[in-house]
Amino acid sequence: MDHRRLVAAAAAAAFLLAASSRAQIDSALAVDPASTHLSSVDRIDETLEQVGNDATVIDRKEIELRGEPFLADLLRTVPGVDVVQAGGPGGTTSVFIRGSDSSHTLVLVDGMPVNDAASTSASYDFANMTTDNIERIEILRGPQSVMYGSDAIGGVISIVTRKGSGKAKGSVSAEWGSYNTDIYKGDLNGGSKFLDYSASASRQATGSIPAAGSDYGNTIRDPYRDTTLSGSLGIKPAKGVRLDLDARDSNSFYGLADYGGAGGQDPAYTGAFRETDLSAHLTVSDFDGRLVQKVLAGESTTSRLFLDNPSYVNPTSQSNESTYGQTTKFSYQIVAKPASWNTLTAGVESQEERAHESYTSVSSYGPYDSIFGNQDIYTKSAFAEELLKYDDRFFISIGGRHDDNSQFGSADTYRVSPNFLIPETQTQLKASIGTGFKAPSIYQLYSQYGYAGLSPERSFSYDAGISQDFWDKRASLGATYFHEDVRDLIDFNSATNVYYNVGRSRSQGVELTGQVLAASSVTVRGNFTYTDARDLDNNTELLRRPAIKFGGDLELHPVKGLSWLIGATYTGPSQDMNYSNYPATPVTLGGYGLWHTSAEYQLASHLTLTARIDNMFDKRYEQVEGYGTLGAAGYGGVKLSF
Repeated sequence: MDHRRLVAAAAAAAFLLAASSRAQIDSALAVDPASTHLSSVDRIDETLEQVGNDATVIDRKEIELRGEPFLADLLRTVPGVDVVQAGGPGGTTSVFIRGSDSSHTLVLVDGMPVNDAASTSASYDFANMTTDNIERIEILRGPQSVMYGSDAIGGVISIVTRKGSGKAKGSVSAEWGSYNTDIYKGDLNGGSKFLDYSASASRQATGSIPAAGSDYGNTIRDPYRDTTLSGSLGIKPAKGVRLDLDARDSNSFYGLADYGGAGGQDPAYTGAFRETDLSAHLTVSDFDGRLVQKVLAGESTTSRLFLDNPSYVNPTSQSNESTYGQTTKFSYQIVAKPASWNTLTAGVESQEERAHESYTSVSSYGPYDSIFGNQDIYTKSAFAEELLKYDDRFFISIGGRHDDNSQFGSADTYRVSPNFLIPETQTQLKASIGTGFKAPSIYQLYSQYGYAGLSPERSFSYDAGISQDFWDKRASLGATYFHEDVRDLIDFNSATNVYYNVGRSRSQGVELTGQVLAASSVTVRGNFTYTDARDLDNNTELLRRPAIKFGGDLELHPVKGLSWLIGATYTGPSQDMNYSNYPATPVTLGGYGLWHTSAEYQLASHLTLTARIDNMFDKRYEQVEGYGTLGAAGYGGVKLSF
């Protein structure tokens, strides 16, 4: 750990907070459900108070104030969401929503699914998703299969990139900090009557930590490098017509450990990752917006390369593994508003997933090869949902979907979501009930461990909640109970070495949220989640799903131009497995609390200083058995706008 940089960052933050005057500044944390828009719940533009589903929105202001370079670190602050990373930057990063499996979370970038078709369960690895060029993040909790099909049993994380407008403007920034970290960014955006654009580029590097954990005697740091390019182009050739072209490309290189714990370090084991997301959206609006047609065509590709060359750790062995996954999607959607109280959304989609993998190794046991060529899965879908409104008090959405999968056949899902507003008491009552499914992945079907007869995992879920505002919406409290049952879970049978459908799981719990605007320059926000996630066949806790999680943040604006945030999160104990033993043995990972702080100060009209400290008190903890985590880390930077 670079103590000098940490002390410098802390001293800078303390100096900036030494003043006591007040200013009228908009909060980055405060959420107004009546004005916070999202577009992913019903695939139409709505506000938070209009939807019955639980959702959280992280907008650009909050992203900039927190200053975190990776999306995963923003998701850690969201109720009902658990983030687990194996090692430092670059380590496999999984997201669990309400105790559901990480493969039950669908990730969208501008409406395009980006889950890795080549991964074991077609899940998304958040290790390399940066916050560059993101306008907002919408986190939907609960089943979303009606709108999005497979992979959305637990929820959806929808990433919306920035769009340009007005006079050309941009910025360049640099940040330096602990673990020899350097981050450089640049962006440019603007627009006119017929055209708008947005582009960004970033480069970050860190010396990081031993992925296998320094507490186990490992000393070799596993470095991380990432370059991300992102851009969008909006073309408006005529009134009511808009074409959006979006692109994102991320290239990462990182060191890896052979396994977690003592002796797991390997200086010759490295990984390389590339993700490219491309999409085109055509929107045609007629009859003053009462009829909107949307067309999406897109492609997301991921490629990984793992090289383990001979070294003093493993002088007689080497391996080479490469994977490639591709998802191609086309959708047509129509939104009709025949009356002010009635909105009908309907559409058809086609999606193709393709993957191949190659693994070769040489060791003292001899050569080994495992290769499966290009395999495809096709899915055709149709969906419809009716949104009914009454007097801006009662909203209810009723929807259904039919999916026809080339491998297992058809799946039908439904969702009903009522929402009732009582303005006289500033109360909101909401609920949802629905079904979902998760299709078997290409790996689970066609690899040497695959079984082509797998059935999809199926779920039944419901939730109910209440939110109450106080003091003319200067304070609010919310509570939600959730319940999810999943059957036909896909698991690996170690006796036969193939995947099979077995078992049931149940996840239930409570989410509590609170927010207070204590003054014009003071905002307090907190949340608490209790989750009981169990394997029903043997009544054991599901791995890496802590029962307790809570946290909060205090946002202050003590002087004009200064925004400061300080907060903490606590993650309770969770169950894991020690895979360095054979057979693997169960372990309990201890709970841990982490404090963080960040600040930005506008020194001049075009110059902003930034500072942040993560894990302020250098807490030692593990998210995955045997794998290291970052200690106290301080960062400082400068941003020049033009």
